[in-house]
Order: sequence, then structure tokens, then C-alpha cells
Amino acid sequence: MKKTIIALSAVLVLVLALTACGAKGTMSAEDNAETGGVDVVCQKAGDGTAVSGYVTIEEGQCLVLSPNLEKGSIQIRASMMEREATASDLGIGDEVALDETVSGRVMSTYDLEPGEYMLGIIAKDNPTGTLVILPYSVEDIQAQDEALAEELGQLDADLQEILEQ
Repeated sequence: MKKTIIALSAVLVLVLALTACGAKGTMSAEDNAETGGVDVVCQKAGDGTAVSGYVTIEEGQCLVLSPNLEKGSIQIRASMMEREATASDLGIGDEVALDETVSGRVMSTYDLEPGEYMLGIIAKDNPTGTLVILPYSVEDIQAQDEALAEELGQLDADLQEILEQ
């Protein structure tokens, strides 16, 4: 009897362990009042899992997608809000303004017309990591790009000087 209970206990532990291994992942999106954007967090999100969010692009701004994904990718579909949303109509236009898939850790920018956008955020290949979606000043991005190019140019000059010695 004691051996049977131990064997059944071992089988139960094994079944519970296998069930935990097959647990579904998660994906969430939260509005970020500080940035005016959306913060997405994925933990082994199932392929096709979707969340939504909203972002407003002002005059002189662009949309920034900044992924920090260990694995997988995320598709972002932005549609301009053209009218008030109702129970039977999301209020979005027929045309998608942006349909991009991001992965890894490379930030990208997209020029969109000023307005409010609904974001469809879809998991691809079971992503794990984060994605920040936010409006950002085009002038600030250009200034940062110029400063980075200048710094890289200086580092290259310093490296050439070191190599010549």
C-alpha cells in the first residue's frame, strides 16, 4: 500500500510538472501617461496573442517603436481614429497607417500624420521581452542622431590615431 501511494504521488508530481511546462505565456499593454505611449510586456506570449492601445501623434512628432525582445517578434498595426468609437464600430479608418513587425533591440521611427491612432499589437513566434511605443519629437531625434554621428566620428578619429602609433 505504501509503495502504491508513493508511486501515485510521483505520477501526480510528474503530471503537475508537465502541466506547468505547457502553461500559456502572457502579453499586456499599459498606457504610459509620462510618455504618452504604450508599454508592452511579453512573457512567452502565444503566437497570435493580441492587445491594443492608443497613441496621439502631434504636429512635429513621429511614432517610435523601441523593442527589447529576447526572442520572437511583435507586429504593430496603427489605424487612425476617424470617428467616435461605438459598440459596433471601432471608429478607425479603412486603411492601416502602419503595419510593421519588430524584433531584437533596434529602435525605429515612423512618420505618421498627426492624429489619434488605435494600435493592434500582435505576438509572433512567442515573444519574450518589452516594447515601448511612443510619440516623439522629430527635431529631438534628429539632434540625437547628429550627436551620435559626431561622437562616432570622434571615436573613429581616436581609434585611427591609436592604430597609427
